[in-house]
Amino acid sequence: MKKAVGTKTFTFEEWRREVDLLTQQKDIEIARLHGALVEILHVTSVDSWMETPNPSLDGFTPEDLVQRGEIDRIWRIIHRREAGVRG
Repeated sequence: MKKAVGTKTFTFEEWRREVDLLTQQKDIEIARLHGALVEILHVTSVDSWMETPNPSLDGFTPEDLVQRGEIDRIWRIIHRREAGVRG
């Protein structure tokens, strides 16, 4: 099993705990993002916003970027709006 997951130093139990921790961290990040979308961008339907192509994201949907590991691009939009920058 160690060979299949690409690790030589973790036991399976250690690996499972690490995966659980990463999952918890991702869940927290998604909850924070949801809150910021509602509070700062005043998004009324987060699901719809996440599934809609966005010109500020080069036409990608926010959901695409989350799946690609580019959530930082969404946070940039939020932080710019928080700083009073439009667009």
